[in-house]
Amino acid sequence: MGYVPAAVYVGRLTGPDVLRAVLVELAWITALTALLWLVWQRAHRRVVINGG
Repeated sequence: MGYVPAAVYVGRLTGPDVLRAVLVELAWITALTALLWLVWQRAHRRVVINGG
């Protein structure tokens, strides 16, 4: 996660490579957010809270 910003800063990634790297990171963010949402929905259905 820290490689892309550092690589852009030091000049290892330029031009279209920067765009590609950012799109890959956005794809990871989207996929992990969807996975988190699915896990949360399953957990939310199973949780039972007693008490008052």
